[in-house]
Amino acid sequence: MKIVIAFLLAVGFLQSFAEEKPVSISSPGEALTTTAEEIAKRSFMRDEDAFEERFRRAASKFGGGEYSTKQQKQLLAAHNEHRLSVEPSSGNMNELLWSSKLAEQAQEWSNGCFYEHPDKSVHPDYVGIGQNLFIAWLDEGGENPPVVTKPVDLWYNEVGDFSYPMNACRKGAVCGHYTQVVWAETTKVGCGIKFCRRARSSKRTYENAWLVTCNYSPAGNMPGVKPYVRGDHCSACAKGFCRNNLCSKCKTGEKGCECNLDCQNCGTLDEVKCKCACPSGFYGPVCESECRDTNEKCGANPGWPSLWCKDERFGFVKENCPAMCGVCEAGNGRRPRC
Repeated sequence: MKIVIAFLLAVGFLQSFAEEKPVSISSPGEALTTTAEEIAKRSFMRDEDAFEERFRRAASKFGGGEYSTKQQKQLLAAHNEHRLSVEPSSGNMNELLWSSKLAEQAQEWSNGCFYEHPDKSVHPDYVGIGQNLFIAWLDEGGENPPVVTKPVDLWYNEVGDFSYPMNACRKGAVCGHYTQVVWAETTKVGCGIKFCRRARSSKRTYENAWLVTCNYSPAGNMPGVKPYVRGDHCSACAKGFCRNNLCSKCKTGEKGCECNLDCQNCGTLDEVKCKCACPSGFYGPVCESECRDTNEKCGANPGWPSLWCKDERFGFVKENCPAMCGVCEAGNGRRPRC
């Protein structure tokens, strides 16, 4: 906090000096009187100059303020490493891929130096997009940008306040950054960074701040839905294929690409597509779930109408009402005999 301390010390000095009388300096032909107020103004201007110089140095060190290809790979690797390390382990965790489109959108948001999430009614291009933000200012950010993976690590560290069984965050804590990082159905990420002379939020201003934005698609944090399905790695991949213990969009024959599905309830495996064909009455990546609505609000009035099945704001409806939403075909309630 060097700049902050120096500025506070300067303010303290000027406040005490202001109690003294004006200093008069005489020279042939003119008289100059310098008051404490004028000295304070000049000192503040010097501080402003120092801030501006610091801004120029910081911006130039980062080559314009965007992530390099190497840094993009580091951010992507950090995300996937954290997704792989969740406890309990996930059976449907997707491998994240870098999206240039999301990165461009995230960079644009960081460039605005606004430390708040977008209002989707004003920014409709953010519908269906998740977002995590990170800010470091003054000596916390300094003239050098934060370690590339630091924002991702800090977001993931919220895991200590999250209960998977309860699907809830500890009272008073924040867990939404963590759940977005490990949201299983998210498949793409893109990030941007900007050094801001002044970043702002609706509550305060941040001097000399690094603002990091990461955007995700599809968005996570759907109300009432757990971030991932518990299970052995790749045991419930929607697309079937697995790479590095994460569900992947890789194809048969690609290096490290495997099909690890074990179809249940008489489901049959298509090894080329790595997909289970489920019998009537069952659904899921490995036909593990019975096709029935599990909440009394499904289709009830008042309750959850079928129109909500296609609304992304109500992801919990499709999760709890698969039969009503046409996710699967309801059966006769009997277990099939293979």
